[in-house]
Amino acid sequence: MRRTLDSVADDLIREARAPFSAADFVRRIQARWGRKIAAATLDRLKKNLPQHQGLIGMESGEFLPCRAVLEKMGHIPLAVPLSSFELRERILIPGCRLIPLIPGELSEDRLTFLDGRGNKIPQRQQTFLLEEVFDFYRYSSERHFPEPIKINEWVPGKSSLTVTVWDMREAFAAFRCRPGDDLLVQLVDYDRGVFRLRPYPAGQERRHRLKTRSLHVRLEAELIRLSHRYDFSSAGMEKQLLRAFYSLDKMDLQVPAFSLNRFVDFLEKLSVVGSEWGYPRFMPAGKFKRWELSLDLAPKKLTGRCSSLNQILEDLGMPFDAAEFRAILRASFAKNDCMEPLVDLLFSGKGELFCNKTQETTFYRLLRKMMTALYQEVETPEPRIVSELRQKTVQVKLSLIRILKILEVNDLGLTDLPLDLLDQVIDLDSFCVESLYFLEERRRPMDLKMIRDIQQAHKIIGPKLAGLEEDVLYELGID
Repeated sequence: MRRTLDSVADDLIREARAPFSAADFVRRIQARWGRKIAAATLDRLKKNLPQHQGLIGMESGEFLPCRAVLEKMGHIPLAVPLSSFELRERILIPGCRLIPLIPGELSEDRLTFLDGRGNKIPQRQQTFLLEEVFDFYRYSSERHFPEPIKINEWVPGKSSLTVTVWDMREAFAAFRCRPGDDLLVQLVDYDRGVFRLRPYPAGQERRHRLKTRSLHVRLEAELIRLSHRYDFSSAGMEKQLLRAFYSLDKMDLQVPAFSLNRFVDFLEKLSVVGSEWGYPRFMPAGKFKRWELSLDLAPKKLTGRCSSLNQILEDLGMPFDAAEFRAILRASFAKNDCMEPLVDLLFSGKGELFCNKTQETTFYRLLRKMMTALYQEVETPEPRIVSELRQKTVQVKLSLIRILKILEVNDLGLTDLPLDLLDQVIDLDSFCVESLYFLEERRRPMDLKMIRDIQQAHKIIGPKLAGLEEDVLYELGID
């Protein structure tokens, strides 16, 4: 199978065991690829680093591989308290209790659990009432939350959820599990999501509570220290915990087990918050209704970079990159829309737009080249489903740009938004970037799963987007 740049990038991230900078990453991927890589492609790869499941942003501007943290604290097993529901049904539903060792790239049904003798524990799909299993996924990110929920509109209490369960009849008997006991879940293979189970009787857990409390105190203090950085506070709970564990001294990690449930119960100065669009995460208690942390943004200064269209748009501080700009133009050509309102929306309000004449000349030269290619492509038939999804996604992106323009006119920025609205904007923008990059690539054959995922996402996004601009105006008191 032919290797792609994205797969090579994933391999490099998977192999990394120490923090690295974006420049380090570029050097490594160029050396591994062995051929010339376009500047725009390198810019895209660098832009994707902060969102990569296997990386955590650091205050130094470097990226911390999750596997580097696992090598430091991966010997610590997870203590999973067994519920009366699981003991009665003789099953295991791991859910969010595997945080922070749950592999970011694997869905729950791809995990493997081994019993005390190393035998694979059988799994199956089973449907339960939503209220019976929801707590198992209370802190799960969207990636690890099972779907779909079957909503009973007539009797909401009868809504159901199909989840993956592991048959624990033999394991519970061998472990002699009783109410109040835990399971110790030891990570065996992070890439393949393999864990080994051992018993953890209630009496043994009680004897270890003093050591566990010491870890909780230091871990909460570290999370509070890191929470004053926006990129950390907007990250998911898994990455927050891994980043905090990495900062702790090795002596602090000499503990018998870590339990997310007990840590959350212990918290005094932190709250677990989330939003409909974001991931559950830790934030200082009382800070989650409005973004009150210090977010002083340094004024952006033009440098005149112009080696690529991506560089120019980034230098100008535009809320879109070259691929998104291209998709916006293509969608406009396909509908024969008037260009003047579009250009005004994208580029107005910037005063003297370019840093110098060279940057301006280069921009229009690259724009002419892009538009010539686009005119030719518009004449070439493409699947209607692709063009329709592009149109819908472009409309989402333009709606976000309109919100940014409203903020700009009122001398406000994204950091003035309440956290729940900020989450919506960030997640919608991430969806646009991922979808438009996918739709602009001429894939043969088409990735039908990705097409279906984008279609489903638009069904959810449509109603939410309709009220987002109104919510922004209301929350910020803009008439």
